[in-house]
Amino acid sequence: MLGTLPQFNGRGIGSRLLRWGLDRADEKGVPTFLASTPAGRPLYEKYGFEAVEEYEVIPGYFQASMVREAKFL
Repeated sequence: MLGTLPQFNGRGIGSRLLRWGLDRADEKGVPTFLASTPAGRPLYEKYGFEAVEEYEVIPGYFQASMVREAKFL
């Protein structure tokens, strides 16, 4: 799980945490999978994730399964 407290939103902290994890995945050559909330989806798309499935978690609340293939260094 990745997240920041609301008072730290918009400061690039989430991006740095995500980039660290993606760098590890790229080093190992493995794809990355996640479940995204609507609020997080733009960040994940910015880093190359693509939605492969959308589903309703509870009535009216949707999430997306997303995948990003490894970037070979």
